[in-house]
Amino acid sequence: MTRPRPRLLLLAAAMACSSDPAGPPPGPDAVVVRRSFVSDTIPHPFIGAGDIAGCGSFYIDEVTARLVASVLAADTGARAFTAGDNAYPSGRVQDWNCYNLSWGKFKARTWFSIGNHELNLDTAGTATYNYVLGPGVDSAENGRRGKFYHAHDLGAWRIYFLNTQRNIPEQTAWLKADMAANPRACQMMIFHRPLHSAGTGELAPARPLKNWHMVFWKAHGDVVVTGHAHHYRRTANIRPDTTAGALAEATAIDTGGYRLFVEGGGGHRSLSPFPPPLAYDEVRIKSNGVLKFTLGPRAYEWERLDTAGVVVDHGERGCH
Repeated sequence: MTRPRPRLLLLAAAMACSSDPAGPPPGPDAVVVRRSFVSDTIPHPFIGAGDIAGCGSFYIDEVTARLVASVLAADTGARAFTAGDNAYPSGRVQDWNCYNLSWGKFKARTWFSIGNHELNLDTAGTATYNYVLGPGVDSAENGRRGKFYHAHDLGAWRIYFLNTQRNIPEQTAWLKADMAANPRACQMMIFHRPLHSAGTGELAPARPLKNWHMVFWKAHGDVVVTGHAHHYRRTANIRPDTTAGALAEATAIDTGGYRLFVEGGGGHRSLSPFPPPLAYDEVRIKSNGVLKFTLGPRAYEWERLDTAGVVVDHGERGCH
């Protein structure tokens, strides 16, 4: 029997919330009611963001937490994710205490990635591992202490969480082995810092991560989700540019490749400026919000929700 899905929200004018002049206008018929093609069996909602919580009025994580909680409450099969920089500014005990007041309410249903802010003062990440794994726990659902990479099945999907802060070659080997041992029609990879970026300085491309993307593309991976930049961005389907001498972050549009989502709007009020648009950028929205997927056995749907719960970007695609 098919589990009833929550009522889909209406599609709002995505680019009306964007500071990006490069995107196309939504047109007069932008508000439409949709019929999903994602699944003729039980769909799996999967919702989250990166760059989430902190103490004080500079963060609005309690607002985004309500969006996530409403999806989880409507469907017992739904799960939440984080894309790193969960507890600002430094992943200390007091920082995680503030995370716990909002997103911590559904901690038991959350799969975590960590970011640079969890390890910028305490390089051992003691408070982070104690909060996510449990005090003194070496290994749990969200990986091993000191490692923090892990994989999960959600319906027909295999979902990988990687740690962009350390042990990059070790994780490359693990990812390649796990994708070979656990083939799926649909696959997703979630971590903090994006490779495919035109940013500079703090937002520069995470070039050491190219091998992750090569492994993922060769195994026909479908979706990459990152945070770090405090805005929302969606690309066309792409693959790493394998041309000799190409920059690590260089890409080629490829319908058989993966689609990149950057969702760094989880609660940090300071939003990141957009660099010059890249050829494969499709939507760029400078606002806080969360990213919701509905995962079917051979397809997925995405919805970007702003802080009012309005859908400002939406689409559907089959897996490879």
